[in-house]
Amino acid sequence: MNYILKFITIAIITFYSQNSLYALESNWGISEFSKVRLISPLSHNNNQNQIYVGLEYQMDPGWKTYWKSPGDAGFAQEISWENSSNIKNLEIKWPTPIEFEILGLKSIGYKDKVIFPLIIDLIDPNKKTQINISTNYLVCKDICLPGKGNLQLDIPSGKAISSKYFFDLEKSISKLPQKNINLEAISNIDIETKKNNEFIIVNVEASTELIFNNPKIYLHTSYGLPFIEPILEYSLDYKTLKAFFYFNKELINSQFMDISVLIKDKKHNFEFNSNTKINQSSNLFFSDKIITFLFIALIGGLILNVMPCVFPVLSIKLMSVL
Repeated sequence: MNYILKFITIAIITFYSQNSLYALESNWGISEFSKVRLISPLSHNNNQNQIYVGLEYQMDPGWKTYWKSPGDAGFAQEISWENSSNIKNLEIKWPTPIEFEILGLKSIGYKDKVIFPLIIDLIDPNKKTQINISTNYLVCKDICLPGKGNLQLDIPSGKAISSKYFFDLEKSISKLPQKNINLEAISNIDIETKKNNEFIIVNVEASTELIFNNPKIYLHTSYGLPFIEPILEYSLDYKTLKAFFYFNKELINSQFMDISVLIKDKKHNFEFNSNTKINQSSNLFFSDKIITFLFIALIGGLILNVMPCVFPVLSIKLMSVL
């Protein structure tokens, strides 16, 4: 009988120890209307120098949190990992956001559930890694409330087995903007910034091998610029796009800007980073455009005056002058 009990006990311990490899997560950090935790796609680090885990947020229906540039309201999450061990560097990746409105202000972020992939560089892949993260964030609906989580997850060294979160992490990674232009339909992209006495204007010009279909364009800078809708211009075949962002000159106090541009629609999800110089311009910022418009207006007027229905009017005008 004792042998049977021992066998059952060993079987139960083995079952739960094996299944723990497939369910590697931290405890939830619970706040009002939201919670956050760490999840791992693998049971071990596979003795690799770099691993990734997920920072998962779950929010009650209708509640939202923010992208790295939240817009007019809110703030992006802040995470610290100084108390971790065996970590050389940690980088957070931001899935492509959506637009929403909170308290009458347009913002950019996420709703319901989002997983942020964390790319972690290890000091020694042959040692256990302890991930110790503190996160501060904001969730909003009719009001905004701060959230906080102190999360810990241990990743042992050795051969890895996929956990039950493997496909969740892979799905989140698939939602990250593409940064390699050779793997995207975008064939060319350029950013130019100019300023006059009132505005700093960011001009984004992009071309695609497909077509642009109602694209959304988001900017991220270190200045915390407000969310604004750009002025969009398309080529006749919708394969070239120009977007103009007008910002108050007082918001930026540098001659250079590090800008991250995200372009997304049904066929594009591309992010481009650039360090651009802010060039001085006249008050007529796009004077060449104004000249073009005046020329088109002049041609239109000439065409109108030679139309048959206008001839009687011209003779009447000539008689009145005489």
